Amino acid sequence: HFEKLSCTACHTGPWPKKEAQLVQTALAHGLGNHGTIKADSVMPYIQSPVFVKGHDGKIEPHHLMYPSFWGMKEGDVVTPLPLKKIKPIVETVIHADTLTDSLNMLIVRSGQWPNFTDDKLVAALGALADLDSSAAPVYVSGGYVYSIRDSLVRKEKSAAAAPYSWAFAHDVRPAAQSLGAGKKCADCHSLGSALVAGKMTVPTMLASAKGESRSQLYFQKESRAFAWLFAFTFYFRPLLKIVILISVLFMAGVLLLYAFRGLEALVKSN
Repeated sequence: HFEKLSCTACHTGPWPKKEAQLVQTALAHGLGNHGTIKADSVMPYIQSPVFVKGHDGKIEPHHLMYPSFWGMKEGDVVTPLPLKKIKPIVETVIHADTLTDSLNMLIVRSGQWPNFTDDKLVAALGALADLDSSAAPVYVSGGYVYSIRDSLVRKEKSAAAAPYSWAFAHDVRPAAQSLGAGKKCADCHSLGSALVAGKMTVPTMLASAKGESRSQLYFQKESRAFAWLFAFTFYFRPLLKIVILISVLFMAGVLLLYAFRGLEALVKSN
């Protein structure tokens, strides 16, 4: 375990659930500042704990956040656009529909994403195209880079859309509340454990992309089939222990029987 897991994997942060929780950090959410909305649903959407394989190859708990921004793509390089440049353009597209304008304004002011359809994405990217004729406007969100080709929305994976994650070490749980203290091995190695069956929802403003999720195993860089098969073997471990115990008792009985026979033969020879 010490070769594959950091100490924090079992002893740090909230008890892992089947779905990573939305959390707030003091820096990202401006906690402590006057007038700050403290609801979990407020942007930026930071999820935790997500078990990630670190640079040292050990699995450790991380806070994780997917980037969302407007940018320009030239070749394989995506460059974010300054907020003051894109804000008036994108806000005009978002609030173009007067029927949903009041609702969207209320959602945005509450710190959440507005309703954003593919049609609005096409309109926004079309408006941003006038900013730079040498690069293609893109929207980065939910792990993908969205662009327009032949008037259709295209999405592709890119390093620019990869999630950001960072390790944390608090709050520390005592040994009695660590992974392995409750259901022993089953805390991590059962088919329903957070490390095997856990997932996190990928946040995005785009309505058509909502609902996508990632497995905890995805960030651990582990094979889903192997993890499930390995977890499945733990259901038979109690039975295996019983079989081993019976086998040991049987072998001990055989050895004891032949020991007595040997002693009997020794006594008769004398």
